[in-house]
Amino acid sequence: MARDIAHRGCGGHIDLVTIGIASVTTLGIGLSVIIAFAVGVSKGYLEPVDLLYGIIANFLLIWALRPNIKKLFTGNERVVKYSLNGWLRARKEKTSQK
Repeated sequence: MARDIAHRGCGGHIDLVTIGIASVTTLGIGLSVIIAFAVGVSKGYLEPVDLLYGIIANFLLIWALRPNIKKLFTGNERVVKYSLNGWLRARKEKTSQK
């Protein structure tokens, strides 16, 4: 049941396609899982320990992505090539080279 609730959200995919920064996508998926688990707990579908698991997992993701978050704040985080952001950056670089 918990797996079904977690897989209903598509926020992470939308982040990756538009923003194009993998670490932001990962954190977005973690947040959407916490929200989905909170809804599941509030409706009685899940046990509260499942929500706690989601929160702990998100803290571990944040801990693991510390270097990427630092790069993100300095503006040096790599952008996925096949995203809206990556396409716009490539287009801007192409026009500036002319």
